[in-house]
Amino acid sequence: MPAQRKIAIVEELIESFNRSTIVIGAGFSGLDVNTTTALRSALRSDSIEFRVVKNNLANIAAQETGNPQISELLSGSTALILGYSDPLEAAKLLSNYLQTSRIPLEIHGAVLDGRVLGPNDVQSLATIPPKPILVSQLTGQLLSLVSRIATTLNRPAQTLASTTNAPLQSLVTVLDRHRLNQAVQ
Repeated sequence: MPAQRKIAIVEELIESFNRSTIVIGAGFSGLDVNTTTALRSALRSDSIEFRVVKNNLANIAAQETGNPQISELLSGSTALILGYSDPLEAAKLLSNYLQTSRIPLEIHGAVLDGRVLGPNDVQSLATIPPKPILVSQLTGQLLSLVSRIATTLNRPAQTLASTTNAPLQSLVTVLDRHRLNQAVQ
């Protein structure tokens, strides 16, 4: 019969997996306690959690939540970085910390929306601009498209107006010249 402590850990992991938007797996062997504590502190926020897990307990929790893909991240000494809001935020924070601190943390991959991502994919996630910037870029592109459509749709009306206006403009010019000639004489 499993120990009550292990059951509690599995239940915590199930709750964490159910809440998470991204799960990043990393191997942390070779890291000392101070480095691991510094990494945990750097990643600590309301929306990101760093957990060192036992692979068999995490595997049980992954199966229980219907996310067996998480098991693919469990290899050797495993730490899980769980993002609970924007999945890009967790990847960015982890990537930025690893670049600045130069600690040898091996990224195994990630699970995002039920898909397993490789280490390079996690790095690519970290380079994607934040959501507000992506939204503003998309909005700018849509406005540009709308502006081009409006110009294209307006062009025939402008052509028609200038075509119908040309004879009237010529008549006005002729009448103005005639009036000036009459005034001079």
